[in-house]
Amino acid sequence: EAIQSIGFYNGIYNIVNPGDETPENNRFNFTFEITDSIFAKEDDVNDYARPPNFRWGNGVPHDWAWGNVFFLPNGSQVEAAGISFTFKPENQGFDFEEIAGTNINVLLYKWRDTGGPNGSPNPDGVIQVDERTVVAFGDYLVTGEEMPLEYVYQPFEAVDLLTLEDNTHYIATVKFNAQFTAQDIKIGAYVGTRYGSTLQRSQIINEPRYHSVLAIIDGNDLEFDMLGFGFDITPTIRLHIRDKSVSNKSITQTLNKVELIPNPVKDIVSIQLDGQQNNLKPTQVKIFNELGQLVQIEDWPIGNNQSIQLTIDEGLPNGVYQLIIESDGVLIAREKLVKQ
Repeated sequence: EAIQSIGFYNGIYNIVNPGDETPENNRFNFTFEITDSIFAKEDDVNDYARPPNFRWGNGVPHDWAWGNVFFLPNGSQVEAAGISFTFKPENQGFDFEEIAGTNINVLLYKWRDTGGPNGSPNPDGVIQVDERTVVAFGDYLVTGEEMPLEYVYQPFEAVDLLTLEDNTHYIATVKFNAQFTAQDIKIGAYVGTRYGSTLQRSQIINEPRYHSVLAIIDGNDLEFDMLGFGFDITPTIRLHIRDKSVSNKSITQTLNKVELIPNPVKDIVSIQLDGQQNNLKPTQVKIFNELGQLVQIEDWPIGNNQSIQLTIDEGLPNGVYQLIIESDGVLIAREKLVKQ
């Protein structure tokens, strides 16, 4: 029976294998959460990873992508909103200023596994270029102010197919381009849950293994390896969705410049828009936490298109937020907001 209610649940994964010499490891208890806005395969970050240097040729930039596969049974009822993830500089410690100005791409692919005979599924563990289509993307700019273990959220900025589809697999990925920075990065991961049995199961039922995917890039997008980094390493890469009624408009216009004074802020912030692109007037201000969850929403006063005073909810904990300004559901400006 399908679970419908939002909340936390306990699950049991059990394998019955006659003749198994070690049946004591065939049962696994776990907890999981049902939400209305986030797809995730983990609930924490306890490690960081990147491919070893030998995976690239000599002199080749260390470009790579990592992601998670998610299945949406009722995708037509929601829209893709963005991707959140964790990362750190390759060096020891968390000096994010060393990689300030680095662009990290987030991409959402629609995946149709057609590698088998006559377009049927193929359990080869590989997602070919012609089996996936980019449906949404965005660019996260490292500010240098990120915090250890912090999930950063990047909304999708330009989309071809914002509305998702029923009974479809999607791949939420984070892509790193080494040519734009002097230092590599590591993506956050959760290490502890082994997914080795999923490979065995995929071979038994002759269907792909749905976990994480990894691509090593040498100038062109290559195939995604569904083994990822192995059976027990899950990337902290999450897909955020929203109700279809929120907006069905593509976000493609040039964004307005916005200044927040003061920032960091304690209680009241002045929001000042510089210019007005595409003649779109601001109608709402939204604040998202580092998980991409909407934590505050306010209407923009009619007739005042340049600046307003916003009182930050006193219940919001100190931390880093994304402040979004919209015009009837269309993104027109955004800025990082720090509450302290």
